[in-house]
Amino acid sequence: MLAALWCAPLWATEIPLAVQIYPTVQRPDGPWSTLNFWVDGDDLVVDALLLAQGGALQSVRTAPDGLGESDTALTVYIDVSGQGKYALLFAVNPEGSVVDGNYQEAANHDGHPFGNTGADYRWRVQTQAQAQSWSAQMRIPLRELGLVPGLLPKVYVEYKAVSDTVRVLASGDSLAQGGCKLCAAQALPELSGLRVARQAWRLEPGVYAQWQAGGGAAPGATSTDHKASLNVAWQASDALEVRATINPNFVERAPDLPVLGYAEQFTPEREETRQFFAAATDLLQSPGLKLVNTRAIGMPSAAAAAQLQTTQWRALALVAQEEPGGLLLLPGRFGNSFVTLGQTQTTLVKGVQALAQGEVAWTAVDRQYTGIGATQLLAAHANVRWEGGNSVFGQWAQSQTNACASAPDLVSCDPRGGQAAYLRLNHASAESGWSVEHFSLDDDFRADVGWVSQVGVRKWRLDAFRQWEHPAAGLESLRVAPFFSARKDQSGQPLSTFAGTDVVLVGANGLEYYLTLMPVASGRLQASALSVPQRQIWLGLSAYPGGVVSAWQLNLGLGELPDFYHALPGQGFNASGNANLSLGKAIRLQVNAQVYSTHADSAVAYTGPSYQAAAAQVSANWQYQTFARWRYVLTHSSEQVLDWVSLQSPTSHQWAQSLLWEEAPRQGWGRTVSLTQSHNGQDAENVLSVVAQLKYAW
Repeated sequence: MLAALWCAPLWATEIPLAVQIYPTVQRPDGPWSTLNFWVDGDDLVVDALLLAQGGALQSVRTAPDGLGESDTALTVYIDVSGQGKYALLFAVNPEGSVVDGNYQEAANHDGHPFGNTGADYRWRVQTQAQAQSWSAQMRIPLRELGLVPGLLPKVYVEYKAVSDTVRVLASGDSLAQGGCKLCAAQALPELSGLRVARQAWRLEPGVYAQWQAGGGAAPGATSTDHKASLNVAWQASDALEVRATINPNFVERAPDLPVLGYAEQFTPEREETRQFFAAATDLLQSPGLKLVNTRAIGMPSAAAAAQLQTTQWRALALVAQEEPGGLLLLPGRFGNSFVTLGQTQTTLVKGVQALAQGEVAWTAVDRQYTGIGATQLLAAHANVRWEGGNSVFGQWAQSQTNACASAPDLVSCDPRGGQAAYLRLNHASAESGWSVEHFSLDDDFRADVGWVSQVGVRKWRLDAFRQWEHPAAGLESLRVAPFFSARKDQSGQPLSTFAGTDVVLVGANGLEYYLTLMPVASGRLQASALSVPQRQIWLGLSAYPGGVVSAWQLNLGLGELPDFYHALPGQGFNASGNANLSLGKAIRLQVNAQVYSTHADSAVAYTGPSYQAAAAQVSANWQYQTFARWRYVLTHSSEQVLDWVSLQSPTSHQWAQSLLWEEAPRQGWGRTVSLTQSHNGQDAENVLSVVAQLKYAW
């Protein structure tokens, strides 16, 4: 493997990007792209000359942190500690759109291809595109890196070229390390001796005003609100940063995708995109049960945090005060519920101790519900990795609460406690691998500032895979991945059993084919119900055709899909699709749609679906400058539930639309105006909201 070289600009040595083959990515042909690194004053400079690697590149100017799987991009991971666990991430595409944030090797990244992108770093980039190549120069202030004396930083570089297909080049062979990118990072010894004073203060004063009409207990009523806000960060030392926010307004937060009505039983996790909380998301994540998720702090009026990083320790202490009106997710054995919160205060402390091949960590959370009660959580985990793709992760948690649900609110109750545990063993190489996981959550376990979607369950799961490269003419790779999982409740009674095989084919023309066969599948829908069959087959297809439609994906599930609403077995389909459309170099449309339809098995003579839900979202983004844009989002969802007595299935509709204009540079004046309208057809509720925000960052 080629070692990264570090020297002054006059003697800068090109670093060829070693060819990297991923399971679903074609082999690149032609010469390698090149990078140069050097230090220029207080900046780390990265110069790149990147070849197109095929046909015309797919590239469109997008919102900051808005690049996706269908975008050509150069990504630089800077592992400041050199321990292969966390990294600062900087990415750019040929049109100059940027992504930055935090990357954690061992944890799930909320589905975002670039990890967590909430943290915004103040760096500069210039790009220039040619017919068959493009160039980029990143200038990253060394003070942003947070260099810690005594640590040896490392760098990992990844270049994804998307044209009619996807080709990936990288500076190291991560597959030889079981897919661990940072394990394949190259050392940068010249950085370890630098002492760069970090910026002592960062201030973002601002003001916002909000006007709202309709909704609530008095439809047609109006309300106004205006507040001054302040974000401040103080670098107390090289290792310690203190941050605070007062009256934050998150009008610029990207809207969530709609959730199908039935899917509230397994509500998806929401990505944290709010700057104050996302700055520490990489520290709060863990590869097991997600016991901390700051999106659970929904309506903060003020928050403060202190974050520490030394050669061996990373730690965070956070306190947040919440306004009334937020929602709390309360998981159950067969479904979730939400309650409305009053005044709330959350205190969270987490510490991580680095090991030679892993880490140990502990977490403590106290959430006080004014006038009602409190929930406490104490947790610990250990993660050890060796010889690339071998790892073991263990986690334990204990909770206690005296705040219980009495819809739609919380009420006081007798103290109750619960435990949770998680264990995972993993082995992986470039050709094959397997993993075994087990977790157990008591019925009364609570993680009120976390994301646990089900309690009262014990689960075993086994996954394996075998990968073949170029298995046949016209195919690039074949991946076969059998799986088995079994769930039981706390009494030992079966909840569900699933067994099947995933098959993925990558074609030479950029197409990817997915097939999931699940011949063994059954589960209980209610505590008193019998297990119902859920055998299914799933088909999927995705492509990067280029031109107007830069990417699309279709998925279809057929078979024994249960009627969750009536808790009955059924037959039906679950279809979803999404597409990215590029209209010129500055306008992108994203379309997402899903339909779940099932006909319950019953003695009633009825031919239509007994339950059907649909959701769709269209998002249009015009990025006329790197940090300036217009965005319009239209969201619609509907639900049909059959009444077995009248055999009628009325449809309820909900829709919302949002128009946003923002100019939000990393430094200087930022302006945002948002207009949102929502309608709930079930109770005829209409809400119109206008929010304006002005802030300055230096």
